[in-house]
Amino acid sequence: MLISILLSCLLMISCHAFQKPQQSIIFPKNNNLIPEYVTGALCGAAVMLLTPTPAFSFSDTVDKGSPLGNAIVQMSDASYPVLSSLSDDSVTMLGNKITKVVVEKIPPSAIELGIDAFLGIPNEKVDKWTATLKQSYDGVTPDSCQSIPVPVQSLGRLAAGVKIDETKLKTLQSKYSSSNQAVPRSASSICLPSSKEGLEQLWVGQTELTMNLPKKETQEFARAAFKAILSVPNAELLRIVPDAKRAFTAGVDTKTSLKFEKAGKALDKAIQQDPRFQRLIPTS
Repeated sequence: MLISILLSCLLMISCHAFQKPQQSIIFPKNNNLIPEYVTGALCGAAVMLLTPTPAFSFSDTVDKGSPLGNAIVQMSDASYPVLSSLSDDSVTMLGNKITKVVVEKIPPSAIELGIDAFLGIPNEKVDKWTATLKQSYDGVTPDSCQSIPVPVQSLGRLAAGVKIDETKLKTLQSKYSSSNQAVPRSASSICLPSSKEGLEQLWVGQTELTMNLPKKETQEFARAAFKAILSVPNAELLRIVPDAKRAFTAGVDTKTSLKFEKAGKALDKAIQQDPRFQRLIPTS
Protein backbone atom coordinates (compact mmCIF):
# COMPACT_ATOMS: atom_id res chain seq x y z
CA MET A 1 0.00 0.00 0.00
CA LEU A 2 1.27 3.46 -0.84
CA ILE A 3 0.70 5.61 2.23
CA SER A 4 1.26 8.91 0.43
CA ILE A 5 -1.41 7.96 -2.13
CA LEU A 6 -3.80 6.92 0.61
CA LEU A 7 -3.31 10.30 2.26
CA SER A 8 -4.05 12.11 -0.98
CA CYS A 9 -7.13 9.92 -1.47
CA LEU A 10 -8.36 10.88 1.97
CA LEU A 11 -8.00 14.57 1.12
CA MET A 12 -10.01 14.08 -2.06
CA ILE A 13 -12.72 12.02 -0.38
CA SER A 14 -13.08 14.67 2.32
CA CYS A 15 -13.53 17.31 -0.38
CA HIS A 16 -16.55 15.39 -1.75
CA ALA A 17 -18.04 14.01 1.46
CA PHE A 18 -21.21 16.12 1.24
CA GLN A 19 -21.88 15.93 -2.46
CA LYS A 20 -24.76 14.08 -4.02
CA PRO A 21 -23.67 11.34 -6.45
CA GLN A 22 -24.94 13.11 -9.56
CA GLN A 23 -22.92 16.21 -8.64
CA SER A 24 -19.77 14.59 -7.35
CA ILE A 25 -16.74 12.67 -8.46
CA ILE A 26 -19.00 9.71 -9.18
CA PHE A 27 -21.56 11.35 -11.48
CA PRO A 28 -20.28 14.72 -12.72
CA LYS A 29 -22.81 17.16 -14.12
CA ASN A 30 -23.82 16.45 -17.71
CA ASN A 31 -21.75 13.25 -17.49
CA ASN A 32 -18.53 15.22 -17.90
CA LEU A 33 -15.64 13.40 -16.28
CA ILE A 34 -13.74 16.02 -14.33
CA PRO A 35 -10.26 15.19 -13.07
CA GLU A 36 -11.38 15.01 -9.46
CA TYR A 37 -13.69 12.19 -10.54
CA VAL A 38 -10.65 10.51 -11.99
CA THR A 39 -8.71 10.94 -8.77
CA GLY A 40 -11.61 9.94 -6.57
CA ALA A 41 -12.47 6.88 -8.61
CA LEU A 42 -8.88 5.69 -8.60
CA CYS A 43 -8.64 6.23 -4.87
CA GLY A 44 -11.69 4.09 -4.36
CA ALA A 45 -10.61 1.51 -6.89
CA ALA A 46 -6.93 1.25 -6.04
CA VAL A 47 -6.31 2.80 -2.66
CA MET A 48 -3.65 0.22 -1.97
CA LEU A 49 -1.58 1.95 -4.50
CA LEU A 50 -1.77 8.64 -5.73
CA THR A 51 -1.95 11.96 -9.13
CA PRO A 52 2.79 12.48 -22.48
CA THR A 53 4.58 14.93 -20.07
CA PRO A 54 2.23 17.88 -19.51
CA ALA A 55 2.05 20.47 -22.22
CA PHE A 56 4.29 23.48 -21.76
CA SER A 57 1.33 25.80 -22.31
CA PHE A 58 0.22 25.64 -18.68
CA SER A 59 1.79 25.98 -15.26
CA ASP A 60 1.39 23.24 -12.68
CA THR A 61 1.99 25.67 -9.82
CA VAL A 62 -0.91 26.72 -7.59
CA ASP A 63 -1.00 30.48 -7.04
CA LYS A 64 -2.51 31.11 -3.61
CA GLY A 65 -4.04 34.32 -4.93
CA SER A 66 -5.98 32.44 -7.62
CA PRO A 67 -9.51 31.03 -7.16
CA LEU A 68 -8.07 27.52 -6.88
CA GLY A 69 -5.34 28.57 -4.47
CA ASN A 70 -7.78 30.46 -2.27
CA ALA A 71 -10.15 27.48 -2.22
CA ILE A 72 -7.28 25.20 -1.16
CA VAL A 73 -6.32 27.52 1.71
CA GLN A 74 -9.93 27.63 2.92
CA MET A 75 -10.28 23.84 2.65
CA SER A 76 -7.05 23.26 4.56
CA ASP A 77 -8.24 25.47 7.40
CA ALA A 78 -11.69 23.84 7.49
CA SER A 79 -10.55 20.22 7.17
CA TYR A 80 -7.86 20.10 9.85
CA PRO A 81 -10.23 19.75 12.84
CA VAL A 82 -12.41 17.35 10.85
CA LEU A 83 -9.54 15.04 9.89
CA SER A 84 -8.28 15.21 13.47
CA SER A 85 -11.64 13.95 14.72
CA LEU A 86 -12.01 10.85 12.51
CA SER A 87 -12.77 7.68 14.45
CA ASP A 88 -11.78 4.08 13.71
CA ASP A 89 -15.41 2.94 13.54
CA SER A 90 -16.60 5.60 11.10
CA VAL A 91 -13.60 5.19 8.79
CA THR A 92 -13.96 1.40 8.83
CA MET A 93 -17.67 1.57 8.00
CA LEU A 94 -17.05 3.92 5.08
CA GLY A 95 -14.08 1.87 3.91
CA ASN A 96 -16.13 -1.33 3.91
CA LYS A 97 -18.84 0.16 1.72
CA ILE A 98 -16.36 1.64 -0.77
CA THR A 99 -14.47 -1.67 -0.88
CA LYS A 100 -17.67 -3.58 -1.65
CA VAL A 101 -18.44 -1.33 -4.62
CA VAL A 102 -14.87 -1.49 -5.94
CA VAL A 103 -14.51 -5.26 -5.67
CA GLU A 104 -17.91 -5.97 -7.22
CA LYS A 105 -18.08 -3.28 -9.90
CA ILE A 106 -14.61 -2.04 -10.92
CA PRO A 107 -12.82 -4.47 -13.29
CA PRO A 108 -9.07 -4.96 -12.78
CA SER A 109 -8.48 -3.70 -16.32
CA ALA A 110 -9.89 -0.29 -15.35
CA ILE A 111 -7.67 -0.09 -12.29
CA GLU A 112 -4.63 -0.96 -14.39
CA LEU A 113 -5.45 1.94 -16.70
CA GLY A 114 -5.39 4.15 -13.62
CA ILE A 115 -2.00 2.76 -12.66
CA ASP A 116 -0.74 3.61 -16.15
CA ALA A 117 -1.86 7.20 -15.59
CA PHE A 118 0.00 7.51 -12.30
CA LEU A 119 3.10 5.90 -13.80
CA GLY A 120 2.97 8.60 -16.48
CA ILE A 121 3.59 11.43 -14.03
CA PRO A 122 7.18 12.64 -14.58
CA ASN A 123 9.63 11.50 -11.93
CA GLU A 124 10.66 15.06 -11.13
CA LYS A 125 7.04 15.85 -10.22
CA VAL A 126 6.90 12.85 -7.91
CA ASP A 127 10.17 14.05 -6.34
CA LYS A 128 8.58 17.47 -5.80
CA TRP A 129 5.60 15.78 -4.10
CA THR A 130 8.00 13.86 -1.86
CA ALA A 131 9.80 17.08 -0.91
CA THR A 132 6.43 18.67 -0.06
CA LEU A 133 5.56 15.75 2.19
CA LYS A 134 8.88 15.99 4.03
CA GLN A 135 8.47 19.73 4.56
CA SER A 136 4.87 19.37 5.68
CA TYR A 137 5.77 16.65 8.20
CA ASP A 138 8.92 18.27 9.51
CA GLY A 139 9.29 17.33 13.18
CA VAL A 140 6.29 14.96 13.19
CA THR A 141 6.76 11.46 14.63
CA PRO A 142 4.29 8.55 14.85
CA ASP A 143 4.49 8.31 18.64
CA SER A 144 3.32 11.88 19.23
CA CYS A 145 1.28 12.96 16.20
CA GLN A 146 -2.40 13.64 15.64
CA SER A 147 -3.30 10.58 13.58
CA ILE A 148 -5.92 9.52 11.06
CA PRO A 149 -7.19 5.92 11.32
CA VAL A 150 -6.62 3.65 8.33
CA PRO A 151 -9.26 0.97 7.51
CA VAL A 152 -6.73 -1.85 7.53
CA GLN A 153 -9.25 -4.69 7.17
CA SER A 154 -11.02 -2.94 4.28
CA LEU A 155 -7.75 -2.44 2.47
CA GLY A 156 -6.89 -6.09 3.01
CA ARG A 157 -10.19 -7.19 1.46
CA LEU A 158 -9.65 -4.75 -1.39
CA ALA A 159 -6.19 -6.14 -2.12
CA ALA A 160 -7.49 -9.71 -1.98
CA GLY A 161 -10.56 -9.01 -4.09
CA VAL A 162 -9.01 -7.02 -6.92
CA LYS A 163 -6.37 -8.89 -8.91
CA ILE A 164 -4.14 -6.57 -10.89
CA ASP A 165 -0.89 -7.04 -12.78
CA GLU A 166 1.85 -7.55 -10.16
CA THR A 167 4.56 -6.07 -12.36
CA LYS A 168 2.63 -2.82 -12.79
CA LEU A 169 1.87 -2.66 -9.09
CA LYS A 170 5.52 -3.19 -8.15
CA THR A 171 6.58 -0.51 -10.63
CA LEU A 172 4.10 1.91 -9.08
CA GLN A 173 5.25 1.05 -5.57
CA SER A 174 8.85 1.66 -6.60
CA LYS A 175 8.03 4.99 -8.23
CA TYR A 176 6.32 6.30 -5.09
CA SER A 177 8.47 4.57 -2.47
CA SER A 178 10.18 7.79 -1.33
CA SER A 179 6.82 9.54 -1.01
CA ASN A 180 5.50 6.63 1.00
CA GLN A 181 8.44 6.74 3.39
CA ALA A 182 7.98 10.50 3.93
CA VAL A 183 4.60 10.02 5.67
CA PRO A 184 4.88 9.20 9.41
CA ARG A 185 2.51 6.36 10.32
CA SER A 186 1.82 3.35 12.48
CA ALA A 187 0.36 0.00 11.50
CA SER A 188 -3.20 1.35 11.69
CA SER A 189 -2.95 5.12 11.20
CA ILE A 190 -1.20 7.91 9.36
CA CYS A 191 -0.12 11.20 10.89
CA LEU A 192 -1.50 14.62 10.18
CA PRO A 193 0.94 17.51 9.84
CA SER A 194 1.40 19.37 13.12
CA SER A 195 -0.41 22.50 11.87
CA LYS A 196 -3.03 23.75 9.44
CA GLU A 197 -0.21 25.33 7.44
CA GLY A 198 1.38 21.91 7.02
CA LEU A 199 -1.90 20.47 5.81
CA GLU A 200 -2.20 23.36 3.37
CA GLN A 201 1.16 22.34 1.89
CA LEU A 202 -0.22 18.82 1.38
CA TRP A 203 -3.35 20.10 -0.37
CA VAL A 204 -1.27 22.29 -2.68
CA GLY A 205 1.26 19.52 -3.33
CA GLN A 206 -1.29 16.84 -4.19
CA THR A 207 -3.18 19.30 -6.44
CA GLU A 208 -0.01 20.16 -8.35
CA LEU A 209 0.84 16.47 -8.66
CA THR A 210 -2.61 15.69 -10.06
CA MET A 211 -2.18 18.42 -12.67
CA ASN A 212 0.57 16.28 -14.16
CA LEU A 213 -1.56 13.24 -14.88
CA PRO A 214 -0.93 12.36 -18.55
CA LYS A 215 -3.94 13.25 -20.67
CA LYS A 216 -4.25 10.12 -22.83
CA GLU A 217 -3.91 7.57 -20.04
CA THR A 218 -6.13 9.55 -17.70
CA GLN A 219 -8.92 9.83 -20.24
CA GLU A 220 -8.72 6.10 -21.00
CA PHE A 221 -9.00 5.31 -17.31
CA ALA A 222 -11.85 7.78 -16.87
CA ARG A 223 -13.91 6.18 -19.61
CA ALA A 224 -13.38 2.67 -18.23
CA ALA A 225 -14.01 3.61 -14.59
CA PHE A 226 -17.06 5.72 -15.41
CA LYS A 227 -18.59 2.83 -17.34
CA ALA A 228 -18.07 0.58 -14.33
CA ILE A 229 -19.44 3.14 -11.85
CA LEU A 230 -22.58 3.53 -13.97
CA SER A 231 -23.37 -0.13 -13.29
CA VAL A 232 -23.71 0.60 -9.55
CA PRO A 233 -27.37 1.18 -8.58
CA ASN A 234 -28.10 4.73 -7.46
CA ALA A 235 -29.56 3.42 -4.22
CA GLU A 236 -26.25 1.77 -3.36
CA LEU A 237 -24.31 4.95 -4.05
CA LEU A 238 -26.74 7.03 -2.06
CA ARG A 239 -26.12 4.82 0.96
CA ILE A 240 -22.44 5.75 0.86
CA VAL A 241 -23.11 9.51 1.02
CA PRO A 242 -24.57 9.62 4.55
CA ASP A 243 -21.80 7.32 5.79
CA ALA A 244 -19.20 9.70 4.35
CA LYS A 245 -20.93 12.66 5.95
CA ARG A 246 -21.09 10.92 9.32
CA ALA A 247 -17.47 9.82 9.11
CA PHE A 248 -16.23 13.35 8.51
CA THR A 249 -18.52 15.26 10.89
CA ALA A 250 -19.43 13.01 13.81
CA GLY A 251 -16.60 14.34 15.95
CA VAL A 252 -17.05 18.08 15.33
CA ASP A 253 -19.67 20.71 16.17
CA THR A 254 -22.23 22.09 13.70
CA LYS A 255 -20.27 25.26 12.95
CA THR A 256 -17.13 23.31 12.05
CA SER A 257 -19.16 20.85 9.99
CA LEU A 258 -20.85 23.59 7.96
CA LYS A 259 -17.54 25.35 7.37
CA PHE A 260 -16.05 22.07 6.14
CA GLU A 261 -19.02 21.42 3.83
CA LYS A 262 -18.87 24.92 2.33
CA ALA A 263 -15.10 24.74 1.78
CA GLY A 264 -15.33 21.31 0.14
CA LYS A 265 -17.96 22.44 -2.34
CA ALA A 266 -15.99 25.61 -3.13
CA LEU A 267 -12.82 23.61 -3.80
CA ASP A 268 -14.69 21.13 -5.97
CA LYS A 269 -16.08 24.03 -8.03
CA ALA A 270 -12.68 25.70 -8.35
CA ILE A 271 -11.12 22.46 -9.60
CA GLN A 272 -13.86 21.94 -12.18
CA GLN A 273 -13.37 25.47 -13.52
CA ASP A 274 -9.57 25.31 -13.71
CA PRO A 275 -8.45 24.76 -17.35
CA ARG A 276 -5.48 22.69 -16.22
CA PHE A 277 -7.91 20.05 -15.02
CA GLN A 278 -10.39 20.52 -17.85
CA ARG A 279 -7.78 19.24 -20.29
CA LEU A 280 -8.17 15.78 -18.73
CA ILE A 281 -11.89 15.52 -19.50
CA PRO A 282 -12.64 12.90 -22.17
CA THR A 283 -14.26 14.43 -25.24
CA SER A 284 -16.10 11.28 -26.28
